[in-house]
Amino acid sequence: MAGRPPLSVVVPTVRGWGPVLQRTYGSIFTQMAAAAGELLVVDGSRVAPPRDLPVAVRWIGRPGVSVARLREVGLAEASGEIVAITEDHCVVASDWCAAVLRAHAEHPSAAAIGGSVDTGSRVHRVDWASFYAGHAPWMAPLPRGEATHLDGINVSYKRRVLDRFRDGAHHGALETVLGARLVAAGERLVTDDRIRVSHYQSYGILGTAVMHFHGGRAFEGHRAAMVGHRGRWSRAARCLVAPLPRAMRRLAMARAKGEPLRRIASLVPAMLWLMFAQSAGELAGVLSGAGDSPHRLH
Repeated sequence: MAGRPPLSVVVPTVRGWGPVLQRTYGSIFTQMAAAAGELLVVDGSRVAPPRDLPVAVRWIGRPGVSVARLREVGLAEASGEIVAITEDHCVVASDWCAAVLRAHAEHPSAAAIGGSVDTGSRVHRVDWASFYAGHAPWMAPLPRGEATHLDGINVSYKRRVLDRFRDGAHHGALETVLGARLVAAGERLVTDDRIRVSHYQSYGILGTAVMHFHGGRAFEGHRAAMVGHRGRWSRAARCLVAPLPRAMRRLAMARAKGEPLRRIASLVPAMLWLMFAQSAGELAGVLSGAGDSPHRLH
């Protein structure tokens, strides 16, 4: 395709145009002109989009579609040579677009490049625990070089990768399996912590646990859809014993990144609470599938 933009940025949302998305949109749109790129907002809500969108912005409506499917739609619709993706509750650094393009220029053989993540929700302990649970491995500092896993809220792909690996049924979990497929095919994944985003998410003690439950159920439900009943009971057993070691691993990762020991110690109860919720969701996913959990995530 002639005239591809150098960069496409995909932002999926199930909440539509509102204060949360406006903050994310603003942090990206201000960089679009310098990057000569396009911004794709893939909207699963029924909220009316803003009027008079700039030519560099494409608003793609898919009412009622889950976040995972919205991400797939965005990756399929993007036309850039590099396609980056983040979430509607993230704020990217002021040099984020330039950092993405620079990293891909420095690593021409890399199939995908992921950046670092910090938290913007810093008031409540459960918010810290939730952030560590989901993103501790990708906090700065990150080694600049090869990796085996990347954080889906701050990742970018080369066009050739999406063209090659888009095929097949992914059951709404393209990126869950894409990284593993890339590594299995001998492709390189790279991390670069000059590519920075801040993550904002605060739902309270109960709301955060509910989100972790649905995240766990959606993940295991997708995996069950792909692999069937193979290993079902061993996966179920792992769900029962996972919370404590998983919580301790995440807290240890955060400590290794230089997070204060006093904060780490204070988060043990909240982290265990969230890990039990996640494991309960995973168990439900193993035994009864994803249900409507993919549509509960945002």
